[in-house]
Amino acid sequence: MPVTEAEARHLARNLQRALLPELSFLAETDGQPIACAVCVPDLNQILRKLDGRMTPWGVLRLAVQRRRIDTIRVAFLGVKKEYRGFGIDLSLLMEIWKRRPKHGVHWELAWILEDNYLMIRSLQRTGAVAYKRYRLYQKTFA
Repeated sequence: MPVTEAEARHLARNLQRALLPELSFLAETDGQPIACAVCVPDLNQILRKLDGRMTPWGVLRLAVQRRRIDTIRVAFLGVKKEYRGFGIDLSLLMEIWKRRPKHGVHWELAWILEDNYLMIRSLQRTGAVAYKRYRLYQKTFA
């Protein structure tokens, strides 16, 4: 789903502290962005231990233990429609895969819509396996 510029700016502001710039990439052609991959540390490893309470001590714990996080999540991966099917997405993922050991982390790719057949097929070719499935249901109330 295309992200509006306002949404992109909002996400950038909110994710700036969590973003891993050395494991996030932007693909360009003729100076124009055509794809991006953004990685963030899996903060759930720490947040789970805070039991839903973000106290000042919890914020301190988050700051101190952030260095111990050993899993990253590819939070965003997108390619402009006219550039899909050329393997740009896989090139970005391979770059993350190659650089990941230097940072001592495992990775997860998450939240791929089940009708995103191009991405699913590309990932299956790399040997990736789905290990969880989330469903969204919608009901309109009168």
